[in-house]
Amino acid sequence: TRVASDAGIVIVAAAGNDGRTNALMGPACVSSTLSVSAVRDPGPQVQPTFYGCSDAYMGSGYIPCFANVASFLDVVAPGTVIDHTGFSVGNIVSSSTSMAAAHASGVAALTAGYNSTESATSWAKRVAYGGSSAYNLRDNKSYRMLHAVGSIMSCTAASEFVDSFDYTGGPGSVVVDVAPSTCQFNVTK
Repeated sequence: TRVASDAGIVIVAAAGNDGRTNALMGPACVSSTLSVSAVRDPGPQVQPTFYGCSDAYMGSGYIPCFANVASFLDVVAPGTVIDHTGFSVGNIVSSSTSMAAAHASGVAALTAGYNSTESATSWAKRVAYGGSSAYNLRDNKSYRMLHAVGSIMSCTAASEFVDSFDYTGGPGSVVVDVAPSTCQFNVTK
């Protein structure tokens, strides 16, 4: 993974679905990857049991019982009850850290062209984090949460002409203040 990172390629890796609170599966455990675990997304959570474990609390912003985490995990992204196209059966619903890694890969790809000074991996790790966190009931710790809208909006060409964006999503308005030359942003409610 180091060779890929040195060549400007970001390796996004799923943390694993073993319910570990102190380890990630390879290659997510390698520091030159963007390691991604799952978080519950807002919306109906109709699968209470995953990979042989069952969550007592099904609220959004919580890490599901199957998702591996560790102190060096980079980010969590939506990974439960993800509707997608199956190989031969049409639309299916899945829950896994691989579903979460796909979200993070998209954000990394959409923002990659705005990086001119950092290594590809350190860029992806910084840009993917939106300032909020998800809570894990198994180890009573919080982990950094992917903020796709803020990451993408802060790096788009439109941000070159606007100092901040004000958009409504869910219960309230969110303002994203943009520093376009560095793609850094601050999210306030």
